Amino acid sequence: MEPKKVAPSPITLEPAEEKTEKETIEAPRTTPRPPAEVKEEIKKRATAKMEKLISKLIDAWEKDYIKQKAKNMENLHNDLMEIIGYHINNGTPVDTVCFVLDIIKYEITIEKLRQIYEGKPIEKVMG
Repeated sequence: MEPKKVAPSPITLEPAEEKTEKETIEAPRTTPRPPAEVKEEIKKRATAKMEKLISKLIDAWEKDYIKQKAKNMENLHNDLMEIIGYHINNGTPVDTVCFVLDIIKYEITIEKLRQIYEGKPIEKVMG
């Protein structure tokens, strides 16, 4: 027996629905928004970390400044000792060298005081 040939049933197409507004599909949030307290805690932690970082930087700069100042003082000391040693070795008495150093100290002090009395900022005068 041969199978019967059956015609397929006709396909009916319905007209597409007309939409006046476009639908916007919002993606659902996977994480809820943090409450105000959580935001405030995050801000406090960030501020604390920044303060800690800034404090470390200031400490490092201060240490570098102190090292540089000590190096400058050491260089000045060595230079002055070289000059003083030269004069002492050439017959200048030690008490004369000390007296001259006191005169230099006096002159520098008087000059600094004059600048301060003229109204210059003390930070600039002593810096």
